[in-house]
Amino acid sequence: KDRQYRLVEGEPIQFIVACETDYNRDGVIEGDTELRVPIGEVFEDTDVSMLNVFLGHPSFSEEPVEDRWGVWMSAYAPIFGPTGEVEAAVGVDFDANEWVASIHRARSTMLAYAGLIVLALTGGVTIASNQLTSQAAAREREVGELTRKAKEKFEALVNSIEGVVFERDPRTNSLTFVSEQAERILGRPAGDWMKEPGSWEANLHPDDRDETARRCKESGQTRSTYSIEYRMLRPGGEVVWIRETGSPVIDEQGDISATRGVLSDVSDQKKAAEELEQTHRKLVETSRQAGMAEVATGVLHNVGNVLNSVNVASTLIRQRLNGSRLGTLGQLASLLQSQGERLPDFFRGDERGRLVPDYLEKLSHHLRQEQTEVLAEVEKLVKNVEHIKTIVDLQQSYARTGGAMEPVDLVALIEDAIGINQAAIARHRIQIIRSFDDSVPEVLADRNKVLQILVNLLRNAKHAIDDCDREERFLGVSVKRQGKDKVRVTVADTGVGIAPENLPKLFTHGFTTRRHGHGFGLHSSEAAAREMGGSL
Repeated sequence: KDRQYRLVEGEPIQFIVACETDYNRDGVIEGDTELRVPIGEVFEDTDVSMLNVFLGHPSFSEEPVEDRWGVWMSAYAPIFGPTGEVEAAVGVDFDANEWVASIHRARSTMLAYAGLIVLALTGGVTIASNQLTSQAAAREREVGELTRKAKEKFEALVNSIEGVVFERDPRTNSLTFVSEQAERILGRPAGDWMKEPGSWEANLHPDDRDETARRCKESGQTRSTYSIEYRMLRPGGEVVWIRETGSPVIDEQGDISATRGVLSDVSDQKKAAEELEQTHRKLVETSRQAGMAEVATGVLHNVGNVLNSVNVASTLIRQRLNGSRLGTLGQLASLLQSQGERLPDFFRGDERGRLVPDYLEKLSHHLRQEQTEVLAEVEKLVKNVEHIKTIVDLQQSYARTGGAMEPVDLVALIEDAIGINQAAIARHRIQIIRSFDDSVPEVLADRNKVLQILVNLLRNAKHAIDDCDREERFLGVSVKRQGKDKVRVTVADTGVGIAPENLPKLFTHGFTTRRHGHGFGLHSSEAAAREMGGSL
């Protein structure tokens, strides 16, 4: 008879699945009519065997169950999920009639012989007492042997459980039973724990005593199955993380007579969880740094664009200066100086001298025009250098801050992101269209992460527009209030759009549609939005 159970944290075990069976052995499967336990029944009082299976260990029921169809023993095995956690448990009932009957026969035989001895003594019948005694002794030995084997089987079963099976007296909080696994897990023999009253509390980690006592007391008040974690100290001071799973035992008067359960060593799981948490923190920091690397890449890209303009301006200035007429002015000065005292006659009588005033007037006009052009290029050069300085200052200001949630002016941050991409936007003749609500409140966010997201979206929009042949080259950024406590930022463009089959893969790490893309931008941006309690 197969059954499945499940255990929800903080709730009792529930019977959830049953297969059809033929309990009464009449050859007809009656299904639910033969169920000993109805589906959905909740087990408020559970034995150690059923609890232990939810810790991942196969186990057997403590006592046989007898009903109108027979006598049954139950075996339990865990069902593990893909992550290694116990998702449910399967139970199998098997016929225990022969095993129980043999014990009953042995007991009945002993009682029969005892009755015969009484009859013989009271009725004056003479019986070979030594024969009766030897037969009774043989039956007694048989029962003793069965009892010994049953006890050994029970002890072997209990000690094979990967955990310390215990029983605790709720009145004195002392341990009345401890399995042999105590020495391996807790470093002290099982007998020591039962001999010394208060040994359990004495070896609890000082920081965990109050909370553990509170949880145990709470379990007693609610009379429910419980599971708690705390630290125990081994004799050498080594800390062991323990998960205690147990349930109260209710006596005939309705009082709690004991608490039974299993102590499992979860130190490795705790260590693994801590390492996982550290890895997660490192990944978050790496993601943040990678996000800022994205911003830095954008900064370098835009600085490179501006430097192209600087190079063009400096080249034009060099060409202007190399082709300047200032050299001819020097030649004229040398000619005039060579005339000395004859200079007046040179202007009046020499053909070259009569051309000098007209030449100087034309040269003056040309030099003024040349100066204007050079000054214009110098002005461009100064503006481009200032733009580089602004871009670098922006990047440095965000590199110095970040990692903390603080009030952020989204509109100002959007303008910074546009400023970082401004050179590329201008070079590709893209027109920015802004649409900001008049009363956009500050939001609680991480400046670096928001900037990372905006820079990625603006760059993606620029690439989408570059890949499109449309004349309209618009990039829109809007900020709108959404409900009472949210703000929506939208980046839209007139680019090529997104293919429907790519929509589900947009935020997958490594997915990209660009030849030189790395598939990290949108993935890291979506993660950053989630970390701030938002979405992308």
